[in-house]
Amino acid sequence: SENERATLPSCEGKTFTVDPVQLSFVTSITPTGSMHASGVPDYAVIKVVGSGELNKYDLVAPGDVYITHIVQETGVSADSDDATIYFALCKDVIGYVTHVKELSPSIYKMVTDSVCFGKPHVGANACLIQKLELISRGSLLGRVGRIEGSFGFGVIDLRKERGLSNASQYAVKTNFAACPLAYLANSTGFYDKLVNPND
Repeated sequence: SENERATLPSCEGKTFTVDPVQLSFVTSITPTGSMHASGVPDYAVIKVVGSGELNKYDLVAPGDVYITHIVQETGVSADSDDATIYFALCKDVIGYVTHVKELSPSIYKMVTDSVCFGKPHVGANACLIQKLELISRGSLLGRVGRIEGSFGFGVIDLRKERGLSNASQYAVKTNFAACPLAYLANSTGFYDKLVNPND
């Protein structure tokens, strides 16, 4: 809500100071989604080493962030369970990671403590797990990889509307999508993994 947003810190000088996943585990990064006229992709797909039931890699909070929303789904990938975690860096910048295969104990507790535990988190009758809980940079969010072997990383920057045609047809997540790598303090190694570095 706007009231909750007002309690978040200013975005002045804020970046993600910790890599969300260890760079040595990343094999490639692909800009994904509709590029639209803005030239900015919706988010990045980060592919990790190997794929299989036992191939799981730690995903950590890329900064001191506030968990705002958790979505659990089934049947959306080759793996049985997937989750999306949204986290606010500051008033105007929200990051998110998709296809999280296993939630950390602290994030899972946020789910089980919610009235939405065991209820659908998507669709017409969705019960939304909404939080505003601060976690420290480097804290474990969960694990990614497994059979799918990749996860999504995106950023929404409410200061930077993309100027899309028919903007009202798109969600905030699309209208204000920003290049997630640009928000990483140590982004050079990640840019080097881009499959299409000119996109």
